[in-house]
Amino acid sequence: MYSKKVMKHFLHPKNIGEIKNPDGKSEIVNPVCGDKLWLFIKIGKKKVRGKEVEYIKEIKYKTLGCAAAIATSSMLS
Repeated sequence: MYSKKVMKHFLHPKNIGEIKNPDGKSEIVNPVCGDKLWLFIKIGKKKVRGKEVEYIKEIKYKTLGCAAAIATSSMLS
């Protein structure tokens, strides 16, 4: 039913959890099936070619949903 890659991410998801004091957070709900995703990010700053730029230093998520929702969250984080 699911590919090996999807099952790998479902059984062993990457970057799962919460970030204490995140710089950004969001909650997304799928109105059709009820899946929920909470996304947390921490922003870092560094100099690139003399300019200070921001980048995603850390990203974590929590997903309450089906295997596909959990695997997709893991793949995209």
